[in-house]
Amino acid sequence: MATFNIEYDMTAKVWTYKDGELVITAERSYTKHTDLRVSMAVYKGKDGDFGKGRVLVTRDSVTLSGAQTRERFIKKLVGKNCTISDDGLLALDEAIRSKQTEQQPQTDPKKAAAAPIDYYETAKELLNDPKLLERVGHVIKASGYAGDLKPPKVGYMVATSRLLERPNNLTFTGPSASGKSAAVDSFLQLIPEEDYYLEKAGSARALVYNDADYSHKMIVVAEADSLPEDGPAASAVRSLASDNEMSYDVVERNPETGAFFTRRIIKPGPTCLITTTTKPLKWQMDTRMLASPIPDTKEATKEVLHAHADSVNGRSRPSPDLAPFLALQWWLRLAGGRRVIVPFASALAEKVPPDHVRMRRDFRQLLTLIQSCALLHQCQRPRSADGAIVATIEDYRLVRELALDIFTAAATGGITPQVRQTVEAVKKLAVGEKTAKVVDVARELRLSTEAAWYRVQRAIKLSYIVNQETRDRQPAKLVPGDPLPDATDTLPKPEDVQVHMSVHPPKEDLNIETPSVAAIKTQDLTAINRDSPSAEDKTPIKAGNLIAPTGSIKRLNGVPAGGEDEQVAALVEDGSEGGIDESEVRL
Repeated sequence: MATFNIEYDMTAKVWTYKDGELVITAERSYTKHTDLRVSMAVYKGKDGDFGKGRVLVTRDSVTLSGAQTRERFIKKLVGKNCTISDDGLLALDEAIRSKQTEQQPQTDPKKAAAAPIDYYETAKELLNDPKLLERVGHVIKASGYAGDLKPPKVGYMVATSRLLERPNNLTFTGPSASGKSAAVDSFLQLIPEEDYYLEKAGSARALVYNDADYSHKMIVVAEADSLPEDGPAASAVRSLASDNEMSYDVVERNPETGAFFTRRIIKPGPTCLITTTTKPLKWQMDTRMLASPIPDTKEATKEVLHAHADSVNGRSRPSPDLAPFLALQWWLRLAGGRRVIVPFASALAEKVPPDHVRMRRDFRQLLTLIQSCALLHQCQRPRSADGAIVATIEDYRLVRELALDIFTAAATGGITPQVRQTVEAVKKLAVGEKTAKVVDVARELRLSTEAAWYRVQRAIKLSYIVNQETRDRQPAKLVPGDPLPDATDTLPKPEDVQVHMSVHPPKEDLNIETPSVAAIKTQDLTAINRDSPSAEDKTPIKAGNLIAPTGSIKRLNGVPAGGEDEQVAALVEDGSEGGIDESEVRL
């Protein structure tokens, strides 16, 4: 049996095949199932001295397992007055495949079994802290982030939603240099690197063709310019953002027969998408994303300046300990519960104004944020008898506190508080026949001219401000446009949801019990279902006060437990007889 001189450079990750005076270098360029393609270069030099000879042939993507491909490659070399054996190319292909198999990570079953408990022990203080999100804000600020903490805290909850069946999608908006990327980086440090795919820049189809696994992961696109806006690739990305799967058909040529065929690329989700932009996304993508504006005020700018100064003024500032936050996310992924019931979802749906069609899609994003919040606080939340996490009004309160402006702007077509302030300023300045200039608006709002112009442009696009200047490169002449709708809260107050549940109790019981701490550590749902809680653990819950009697949950909204409908569950009804037990817990 013939032997071939094939070596592997572990540092450069390059295979070298020497055949007489020829040297062939090869490296993997694409691997998908059994389809292996390599990039190759053929050199000819004295004694086959790699790197010093003359380049004869280069190929970016070669399938060495294909007979016709090898034949064409050999003919190409013959044209250069060189020869190489077919068996040698096959041996090179086999060597590359063998090394690929060796490099597959091996999982230690004992280590994997012990990991969830270890992660829980590291993160248990966070997992059991009612002020978990406040601590997330503190560590973000301690890491050097300056400005409003709401955007990165929303980003953290959106990142956690990757573990749910219907994750959120988020874009950070604002003028250049406003701190959009800083907001992303501030919470991304709290997420394990294995749980996200970062694309700093890429072509329109980069997300389609890479080998990354997107299932229950987060895709972070540094700038929205890398997202395709039109065409099939844009449809594929949109389907990943909203349909939990990317499907893309591409026509390729069979390397052996030369015939064309259609290959379907499928990347299963669910997947969470996060990006940044200075301008609104196109409508079809925009309606699939929540938009979190980055503050552009002078006060925010001053905070950023001081943060930069603190980084170089010589004063020692201890780095925050990120280990518990990373352990928390590891535990959630490896052992935490993922099914979340929102028992007040119907009451919330009744109280949310149905004035805008977009709310049909945004309401699902609101429910997902509530589920994500409950997921983070699951060690403090009650469970159904089959182990599902039960979200409480406290989860909705936390979400509303952070994301009210986001949902209000989405429901009103983009009328953020900043846009509303800008329109009001123009109304105040442009009285009678007078027009307002951008510098006047900036002075009125105590903003920089750049920040004021960014706001004015958004308001002009929404028709709430009109620029009467038609000439290019001339100062804008601003006047009020369409009247602004009245400022109303898109999301109802938590107490209003409670009142609705008191007045309109549901028809079925939602019975809840608390799992043991040991079961929570390892997320042993069998143990949770098997071990009935003690009398001290049982929590009577009454509907009027968002509290209901404990027991065994069987059906929710008339649907068997275990399906997606659990996520939008029935409200609890008052099943108590007589007074309320002293061990009430407010959901």
